[in-house]
Formats: sequence, C-alpha cells, structure tokens
Amino acid sequence: MSNFSMHDDRSIQQTAATRSNLPRWIYTSRGRSMFIDQAKSMPARAALIKRESGFDVQNWNGLEGLGYQLQATIVPQTPAWFPFDFMPAVIEWKQRRAVMVYQLKEPT
Repeated sequence: MSNFSMHDDRSIQQTAATRSNLPRWIYTSRGRSMFIDQAKSMPARAALIKRESGFDVQNWNGLEGLGYQLQATIVPQTPAWFPFDFMPAVIEWKQRRAVMVYQLKEPT
C-alpha cells in the first residue's frame, strides 16, 4: 500500500510487521506518513490498508516506534520567480511533499 522509500524492496507495512533486518535509513514524504498515521482515527482508511496489505494500523506507532529518529525534513522549494508562495494550496503542497529522513537509532 504505502511505498515508503527504503534501501530494500519491503513496504513499511512488511518492515513494521517483521521488525527485523531494519534498514538504517528510511525516506518518506510527510503526506505518505500522515496517510498511515491518520488511519488510526479513520476506520474506512484503516480497513483499506488492512485489506490491501494485511497491515493493522492500530499497532502502528510511527517510525519512532520502530526505533527510528527523524534526522532531517527537506521542504520542496519553488523557483524565485514563482509569486504564489503565500497561497494556502501552495503551502499545503509543500508541507505534504516534504521529505522526512529517518535513521535507525544505534542500540545502546
């Protein structure tokens, strides 16, 4: 269902289910992360995710719950000549398209 970008072919649902052989880095858009996070309070979305991937969002505690720490958020930029950065739709687009970079915490 969700194609979080990782250095392997597993979906985030598969990674969260097995909790083994976790990739060191995970890159995802804020919008994709929000899609899964918000599903806990949206029964139809939770059912869709469960039906499509077998993943139960009620057990999801974010990437932090898997032992990851947010390292950077990269917000897309518009060109200097673009005069509409003030518009709510543009602001929302930038927020949802921001790339979030997570690193697996080292065991202590």
